[in-house]
Amino acid sequence: MYGIKVIPITTDGISLPEFPNSFTNQGQAQKFHVTVEPSLFAVNPYTNKAFPITYGLISLTDLKKRILDIATHFDGDVRE
Repeated sequence: MYGIKVIPITTDGISLPEFPNSFTNQGQAQKFHVTVEPSLFAVNPYTNKAFPITYGLISLTDLKKRILDIATHFDGDVRE
């Protein structure tokens, strides 16, 4: 809908119907300290730095707000 590329990663090897070509976790969950699923991160394609957007389920409205907030106001780095 917005042209944002999604790279789905499964921790249990089972892909969701919405993401049939998911990648298998190869340490990403540990690197990003994922303990709740689903978890969503934004990655700066120029620096490869990742920023958590949400852990767990949230509404589409809240998801849009979080993404906009990160894209327009975030001035720090959360994960290396």
